[in-house]
Amino acid sequence: GEAYLTIEGSGEHRSLTSLPQLGNALCAEKLESSSQVRIHWPVEKCRLLGEEVVIIDSPGIDVEADLDNWIDRFCLDSDVFVLVSNAESTIMLTEKKFFHKVSERLSNPNLFIIHNRWDCSA
Repeated sequence: GEAYLTIEGSGEHRSLTSLPQLGNALCAEKLESSSQVRIHWPVEKCRLLGEEVVIIDSPGIDVEADLDNWIDRFCLDSDVFVLVSNAESTIMLTEKKFFHKVSERLSNPNLFIIHNRWDCSA
């Protein structure tokens, strides 16, 4: 099968090439910050997806005012939360608050923090 994306509330299959435009603030099609854009990737291209793995990428920790609602809508079945942070700075208060919110909403979340230096390579 071919990879495609769908936007919450629409069953229309869109090309993955439209993804950068959807994420652009100047895009004519305005999405809410809590909108879900699903990328449907063929299992044949990634065997891990055949094991019922779903990856959710949030727009950022401090973007959505109603974080509890976002966690309830998209993350209640999550087994793992991964925070990718800038290795050049310490973990900020917003990240700490996010993890506290997650631990309040989920009984036993697995939390991982990845310190990334990729931004420094440019």
